[in-house]
Amino acid sequence: MLSKLLIPLLLVHQITADGCGVCQPESNTACHSENTFSICMDGKATADIIPCPKDFYCTDGKFTCYENEQPICKPKANDEVTQPPTTTEKVWEPVDFCTSAGDGEYANKDDPTCKTKIYCYLGGTGKYQYEIYPCGTKKPYFDEALGKCAAQKPEHCIDS
Repeated sequence: MLSKLLIPLLLVHQITADGCGVCQPESNTACHSENTFSICMDGKATADIIPCPKDFYCTDGKFTCYENEQPICKPKANDEVTQPPTTTEKVWEPVDFCTSAGDGEYANKDDPTCKTKIYCYLGGTGKYQYEIYPCGTKKPYFDEALGKCAAQKPEHCIDS
């Protein structure tokens, strides 16, 4: 009986052992190559691929990218590299966002911890500009549904 249970578990481990595309619980990210990752939302990797800094590797650690560490997503034995998911979704650009959203405070899509907000405003040149501000200590998380900083961390935000 134990062998019938153990064999499927070993097979599942071998299938996911390369670590590519698997959401890591500590960092809430998924590595897609030795040095790229994406944020996980609801247990699924998003399509926005983020590179690690130069000479850093994607790991299962708290801060995802570490220098001089073993990557968890390694090329397969036959040198076939797992490709990140393809997407036609444009990379989030704050200026473009502000131009379409208008004046106000919004979630900073570049901050998976939700501890900052983006303030959009029409600048003196007639073009939209933005500033990024931290939420305060009493209300440290920006809640997109409320449109303001709040005391409770939204579910999709990761710990810093």
